[in-house]
Amino acid sequence: MNINLEEKRFQKYLDFAGILIVVIETDQRVSFINKKGCELLGYNKEDVIGKNWFDNFIPERMRK
Repeated sequence: MNINLEEKRFQKYLDFAGILIVVIETDQRVSFINKKGCELLGYNKEDVIGKNWFDNFIPERMRK
């Protein structure tokens, strides 16, 4: 089974979901966000991946 093909299929399913789906690594950086998440945030995927989720996408008043 081709892993890249499976990843693309998985990505397609998650992009179809009508909710925000984000994967945050232990260092608090985003390693995945789906299409709906990008729409809700108003960013392109390239602008989100690798950024610290809490520092960049959670309002400061809500971080605690």
